[in-house]
Amino acid sequence: MNRKFNRAIIKATKETFEAVIGLPIKNATPVDGKINGTNLDTSAIIEVAGKLNGTIALRCSKEVGAQLASNMMGIDIHPGSENMKDAIGELLNMIIGASTSYMRIFDTECRLSAPTIVIGDDTALDMKEIQAAELSHIPFSYEGNELCMDVMLN
Repeated sequence: MNRKFNRAIIKATKETFEAVIGLPIKNATPVDGKINGTNLDTSAIIEVAGKLNGTIALRCSKEVGAQLASNMMGIDIHPGSENMKDAIGELLNMIIGASTSYMRIFDTECRLSAPTIVIGDDTALDMKEIQAAELSHIPFSYEGNELCMDVMLN
Protein backbone atom coordinates (compact mmCIF):
# COMPACT_ATOMS: atom_id res chain seq x y z
CA MET A 1 0.00 0.00 0.00
CA ASN A 2 2.67 2.54 0.94
CA ARG A 3 4.57 2.21 -2.34
CA LYS A 4 1.44 3.20 -4.27
CA PHE A 5 0.74 6.00 -1.81
CA ASN A 6 4.38 7.13 -1.91
CA ARG A 7 4.11 7.52 -5.68
CA ALA A 8 0.91 9.55 -5.24
CA ILE A 9 2.53 11.77 -2.57
CA ILE A 10 5.62 12.34 -4.73
CA LYS A 11 3.56 13.29 -7.78
CA ALA A 12 1.21 15.50 -5.75
CA THR A 13 4.12 17.23 -3.96
CA LYS A 14 5.83 18.05 -7.25
CA GLU A 15 2.60 19.35 -8.80
CA THR A 16 1.69 21.40 -5.73
CA PHE A 17 5.16 22.95 -5.46
CA GLU A 18 5.18 24.01 -9.07
CA ALA A 19 1.61 25.39 -8.97
CA VAL A 20 1.55 26.99 -5.51
CA ILE A 21 5.18 27.68 -4.57
CA GLY A 22 6.39 28.34 -8.11
CA LEU A 23 9.44 26.12 -7.72
CA PRO A 24 10.40 22.71 -9.08
CA ILE A 25 11.17 20.14 -6.38
CA LYS A 26 13.10 16.88 -6.60
CA ASN A 27 12.56 13.75 -4.59
CA ALA A 28 15.03 11.12 -3.50
CA THR A 29 14.11 7.46 -3.18
CA PRO A 30 11.66 6.82 -0.33
CA VAL A 31 13.14 5.00 2.65
CA ASP A 32 11.16 2.47 4.66
CA GLY A 33 11.22 3.34 8.33
CA LYS A 34 11.79 6.48 10.34
CA ILE A 35 14.64 8.83 9.48
CA ASN A 36 15.28 11.89 11.61
CA GLY A 37 16.68 14.59 9.35
CA THR A 38 18.86 17.32 10.72
CA ASN A 39 17.43 20.81 11.10
CA LEU A 40 13.88 19.66 10.45
CA ASP A 41 12.41 21.56 13.39
CA THR A 42 8.99 22.21 11.86
CA SER A 43 6.31 19.56 11.32
CA ALA A 44 2.83 19.85 9.84
CA ILE A 45 0.89 16.70 10.74
CA ILE A 46 -2.45 15.34 9.51
CA GLU A 47 -4.09 12.24 10.96
CA VAL A 48 -6.01 9.82 8.73
CA ALA A 49 -8.91 7.70 10.02
CA GLY A 50 -11.21 5.27 8.25
CA LYS A 51 -10.34 2.59 5.72
CA LEU A 52 -6.74 3.79 6.12
CA ASN A 53 -5.38 4.88 9.49
CA GLY A 54 -2.22 6.75 10.26
CA THR A 55 -0.29 9.96 9.98
CA ILE A 56 1.14 12.07 7.17
CA ALA A 57 3.68 14.75 8.06
CA LEU A 58 5.51 17.47 6.14
CA ARG A 59 8.80 18.30 7.87
CA CYS A 60 11.24 21.14 7.20
CA SER A 61 13.28 23.81 8.98
CA LYS A 62 11.63 27.04 10.17
CA GLU A 63 13.64 28.91 7.55
CA VAL A 64 12.41 26.66 4.73
CA GLY A 65 8.87 26.92 6.12
CA ALA A 66 9.08 30.72 6.05
CA GLN A 67 10.45 30.69 2.49
CA LEU A 68 7.65 28.39 1.32
CA ALA A 69 5.05 30.54 3.08
CA SER A 70 6.53 33.71 1.53
CA ASN A 71 6.30 32.17 -1.94
CA MET A 72 2.72 31.07 -1.31
CA MET A 73 1.54 34.43 0.04
CA GLY A 74 3.73 36.80 -1.96
CA ILE A 75 4.95 38.65 1.16
CA ASP A 76 7.83 38.23 3.59
CA ILE A 77 6.96 35.69 6.28
CA HIS A 78 9.08 35.30 9.40
CA PRO A 79 10.26 31.84 10.57
CA GLY A 80 7.94 30.42 13.23
CA SER A 81 5.22 33.05 12.69
CA GLU A 82 1.49 32.28 12.67
CA ASN A 83 1.42 32.97 8.92
CA MET A 84 4.18 30.41 8.41
CA LYS A 85 2.31 27.82 10.48
CA ASP A 86 -0.92 28.41 8.57
CA ALA A 87 0.83 28.21 5.20
CA ILE A 88 2.72 24.98 6.02
CA GLY A 89 -0.50 23.35 7.24
CA GLU A 90 -2.33 24.46 4.10
CA LEU A 91 0.53 23.21 1.91
CA LEU A 92 0.21 19.74 3.48
CA ASN A 93 -3.57 19.88 2.98
CA MET A 94 -3.06 20.71 -0.70
CA ILE A 95 -0.52 17.91 -1.18
CA ILE A 96 -2.83 15.35 0.41
CA GLY A 97 -5.77 16.74 -1.57
CA ALA A 98 -3.82 16.43 -4.83
CA SER A 99 -2.78 12.89 -3.94
CA THR A 100 -6.43 11.85 -3.70
CA SER A 101 -6.73 12.00 -7.47
CA TYR A 102 -4.20 9.14 -7.56
CA MET A 103 -5.58 7.23 -4.54
CA ARG A 104 -9.39 7.13 -4.72
CA ILE A 105 -9.59 5.54 -1.26
CA PHE A 106 -9.60 9.00 0.36
CA ASP A 107 -12.70 10.18 -1.52
CA THR A 108 -15.31 8.58 0.75
CA GLU A 109 -13.64 6.13 3.06
CA CYS A 110 -11.23 8.27 5.09
CA ARG A 111 -11.43 11.36 7.25
CA LEU A 112 -8.56 13.79 7.65
CA SER A 113 -7.82 15.91 10.71
CA ALA A 114 -7.00 19.58 10.57
CA PRO A 115 -3.22 20.11 10.41
CA THR A 116 -1.28 20.24 13.65
CA ILE A 117 1.91 22.30 13.53
CA VAL A 118 4.84 21.55 15.85
CA ILE A 119 7.92 23.80 15.95
CA GLY A 120 10.97 23.55 18.17
CA ASP A 121 14.69 22.93 18.22
CA ASP A 122 14.42 20.00 20.61
CA THR A 123 11.32 18.34 19.19
CA ALA A 124 11.15 14.91 17.65
CA LEU A 125 8.31 13.53 15.57
CA ASP A 126 7.62 10.12 17.08
CA MET A 127 5.00 8.31 15.05
CA LYS A 128 3.59 5.61 17.28
CA GLU A 129 3.31 2.33 15.47
CA ILE A 130 -0.12 1.35 14.24
CA GLN A 131 -0.77 -2.34 13.75
CA ALA A 132 0.12 -3.40 10.19
CA ALA A 133 1.17 0.17 9.29
CA GLU A 134 4.14 0.91 7.07
CA LEU A 135 6.31 3.97 7.67
CA SER A 136 8.02 5.72 4.76
CA HIS A 137 10.31 8.74 4.72
CA ILE A 138 10.31 10.63 1.40
CA PRO A 139 13.12 13.21 1.11
CA PHE A 140 12.67 16.24 -1.16
CA SER A 141 14.91 19.15 -2.09
CA TYR A 142 14.68 22.42 -3.98
CA GLU A 143 17.32 25.11 -4.47
CA GLY A 144 19.60 23.35 -1.96
CA ASN A 145 16.91 23.20 0.76
CA GLU A 146 15.61 19.97 2.23
CA LEU A 147 12.24 18.86 3.47
CA CYS A 148 10.49 15.52 3.72
CA MET A 149 7.18 13.76 3.88
CA ASP A 150 6.79 11.04 6.50
CA VAL A 151 3.91 8.68 5.77
CA MET A 152 2.58 5.96 8.10
CA LEU A 153 -0.59 4.23 6.92
CA ASN A 154 -2.13 0.81 7.32
